Amino acid sequence: AMAGSPVAEIVNTRKIKIKVALTEFDIGKVFVGQEAEVTLTAYPNEKFIGKVYYVSPVADPVSKKFPVKIQLENPNGKIKAGMVAEVKIVTKRQKNVLVIPKSAVFKDGEVEKVYVVENSRVKIRNVKTEVVDENRLKVLEGLSEGEEIIINGNYDLKEGELVTIKNQ
Repeated sequence: AMAGSPVAEIVNTRKIKIKVALTEFDIGKVFVGQEAEVTLTAYPNEKFIGKVYYVSPVADPVSKKFPVKIQLENPNGKIKAGMVAEVKIVTKRQKNVLVIPKSAVFKDGEVEKVYVVENSRVKIRNVKTEVVDENRLKVLEGLSEGEEIIINGNYDLKEGELVTIKNQ
């Protein structure tokens, strides 16, 4: 989508049907019946829950994106046709997952690393991660819950260097 263009557009108001277009990267994770969390610009503090009811097997020839349709109930006719919606399709739920900002990870060749703080000193730790979204990574191995990592100012630090944590 171009900057400023709507991500999803609402087209019917009894049972709301929302059309979204997904990239090749995302389409393989989406199936009919999956839950979708919908947030409307008009009601930013409310989440509406819908279900995916259509996943196109073919990409749009112009946008190269795959049309997906989501349906949700319209409590009190609150949602109007043409409103702009942000849609998150829940592809899987996991409990007790360690998620860190992408900015905390740096690469040494192909090896992902983070700066861990132990006893006010920098330790460089190898980690394995998986992308959660554009800003976050799930830690698969190398870190434990509660460990302090450096997420800002984490360049040019040396193993064993003394650091002062300014904010948690």
